[in-house]
Amino acid sequence: MCADLAPPVITPAAIVHPMDFSKYYICESDSSDPIGPVACQPETPWFNGDKCDSDQAGCCAGSSALCEPYCTAADEYKEIIDPLNCTKYYICMKQGPPSKLYHLSCPSGETFDMTNGVCSTEASCITLCNSTDGGGMTTGSGDCQDTMTCTMEGSFSKCTTCQKQYFFCPSNQGEAYVMECSGDFVFNTDASYPYCVLPADCLHIA
Repeated sequence: MCADLAPPVITPAAIVHPMDFSKYYICESDSSDPIGPVACQPETPWFNGDKCDSDQAGCCAGSSALCEPYCTAADEYKEIIDPLNCTKYYICMKQGPPSKLYHLSCPSGETFDMTNGVCSTEASCITLCNSTDGGGMTTGSGDCQDTMTCTMEGSFSKCTTCQKQYFFCPSNQGEAYVMECSGDFVFNTDASYPYCVLPADCLHIA
């Protein structure tokens, strides 16, 4: 049913495919079966929550549902990605918004594989929503940048001291994503080793 795809919406509506932003479903009502998936055309390959668009950035910003974690009926007792951080995930215990008690981090060096529903060293980082406001994350002591424009791929220190937050650039253009090291790890300030490390191994402890 359409209610299994997303939180209650005003119907009829088009709802993005949960794993493929080039496709969407058409729902006549919450209780009806979805029509689709319908594929966007090559010239407008990204569904932005309202229509197919040529701008990939709009595929997430245009759909507020993608920015809030939500467990469908099919997700029960499975893991879903944190839309703000590709290294975190939620365990779904029932349909609806997942509990923060089941908000977990992947092991160091792994990202969440949306296709297989597990953390993996092979998975690409897919962040459904760009969050650069630092909401809910550890902040520095005035030595951190708020934003960064990507000029190359990779992970980069956000602060001059060792903090949990860092920037991640999936490409050489656009705004960097703000990520957070899991557990007790902090991001190394040594540019030659841009990874999350234990505080004792970081060059500049805050």
